[in-house]
Amino acid sequence: MRNIPFFISACFTLSALSIFTSCEKTDDEQEAIFELTKPEETGITFVNTIPENDTLNQFTYHYLFNGNGVATGDLNNDGLPEIIFTGNEKPAVLYLNKGNFTFEDITEKAGLNPA
Repeated sequence: MRNIPFFISACFTLSALSIFTSCEKTDDEQEAIFELTKPEETGITFVNTIPENDTLNQFTYHYLFNGNGVATGDLNNDGLPEIIFTGNEKPAVLYLNKGNFTFEDITEKAGLNPA
């Protein structure tokens, strides 16, 4: 009975060691997953700016930075996913996928943010 805590501890230690050692890769094996592209190249200029002040800040409104997001979907059935960004304090923006990772802002054409 006294060996059970030791057994559990030993199993945990061996599991942790195997996880950490199996995740290591050499510099030759590292591959870039993402590539940073400029707004001038992609056409995507959306920035979710959240102005903070005395009444609107993370101290008084804990979930201030948890809102809104991004969604993708092929809206015009051309096989390319369009992107829509929503903002906390700004209107949503819809981008039409033109291929080759270039996009066009079609928010007004789509009537997304009527006045």
